[in-house]
Amino acid sequence: EDFAGAAQHFEKALAAAKADTFAGEQVATMLGLSMVAYRQGKFFDAARWNKEAVELARKLKQASLKRTGVLNEARIRLGQGDAAGAEPLLRKLVGEAGVSSQLRWTAHVELGQLLAGQGRNAMPEFERAMTLLEAGQANLTAAEDRISFVSGRIAGKNAASRAPS
Repeated sequence: EDFAGAAQHFEKALAAAKADTFAGEQVATMLGLSMVAYRQGKFFDAARWNKEAVELARKLKQASLKRTGVLNEARIRLGQGDAAGAEPLLRKLVGEAGVSSQLRWTAHVELGQLLAGQGRNAMPEFERAMTLLEAGQANLTAAEDRISFVSGRIAGKNAASRAPS
């Protein structure tokens, strides 16, 4: 894994976003830098990037990016051995309205891992994560079926229009 290369990429992207005043891109890029630092075990840097991203997301009223920052903060705290600080953040994400299914699923998994690591009952969190995953899969299958049906109808009409009369 090339974390140094990833960090350089994100830093260049951040400089470009700042130069063009794309504040939303700045938030996303800082969140990316936070996760690269986290994966490298550089928790201080990860927390610094994440804090800047969350503050900017709050100013811009970008709730979804702010929530991603909350998940990042929980992960950073877990990486630092601060399960007591991470747990309320994860519980907030799984209980808050407006959280995307993917973020909620991830928060349930992280919370389940935290609880299991403490010898506590983690099954409800993993079951909730699986329910979200299965619901997402069902929605995807339904969408794929509709796309296949429409594509088939279009292909049929195109073939009929090209058929000799």
